[in-house]
Amino acid sequence: MKQKLIYVTEEEEIEEYDPNFKNISDLIPGMQNFVIWGLVVSKNAKEQLEEFEVVLSNGKEDIQITFWGKCYNKFFNIVNLHKCYKIENGLVKNLSKKDNNAKCPYEIAVSDATSIQEIENLPLKFNFNFTSFDKIDGLEEDELLDVQCKVSLKVKRHAANESVDRLLIKGIGNSDLYSCVVTIWKRHASQMASINAGDVVKIRNLRKKSFGDCSLCTCDSTFVSHDFTEKEKQDFEMEVGNQKKEIIRLTNLEYGV
Repeated sequence: MKQKLIYVTEEEEIEEYDPNFKNISDLIPGMQNFVIWGLVVSKNAKEQLEEFEVVLSNGKEDIQITFWGKCYNKFFNIVNLHKCYKIENGLVKNLSKKDNNAKCPYEIAVSDATSIQEIENLPLKFNFNFTSFDKIDGLEEDELLDVQCKVSLKVKRHAANESVDRLLIKGIGNSDLYSCVVTIWKRHASQMASINAGDVVKIRNLRKKSFGDCSLCTCDSTFVSHDFTEKEKQDFEMEVGNQKKEIIRLTNLEYGV
């Protein structure tokens, strides 16, 4: 059965039928013939290894795509951040969580058979799958998650030989109020620059990483949304303010202990 792919150019809406079109969730290890599309939400180059990685998202799902060797040279200046692409063929492989910047447990390794076509003005609305704050401690290390939270504090600290920002965020879990810490690595500072103390935000693709006093940290595909209606924001702040019990994951962030 042929799948329907729709995207929009400046001139017209185009309907394209392709028997190999797949949703990201349809991909399985070993698959080589497929067509996917999406927006590049992160790009990370490892020039010494002649390798770069991108995360491609269709708004609902995302997957990491790796380029190396000849494909690094062929595609590095073609595949760019915040551009939309149709990608045909490659090799779907298993990928460990610690090396993965996308929620899909697989990656696409680009090959000589891969073709990439830029798509103009693809409309995307990003979905969030929020994790309840009482579930965060039980997640596997390096798992990616989305949160809806209020930022209580934003401070600069020194960790892992680099200057980092840290957030103290509050959210709801099982009718209790939870506080936990997010480390913003220096290379991700621009992705999180819009966050300030007092903000109510949605954060997509934070990594569960327990080290020191930290619960979560940023990854290459982390991004922030302030997309709340005024009523949604007021309702969430009221819910946070009404919780009688607060489970504090960190009490000494402000003092840098």
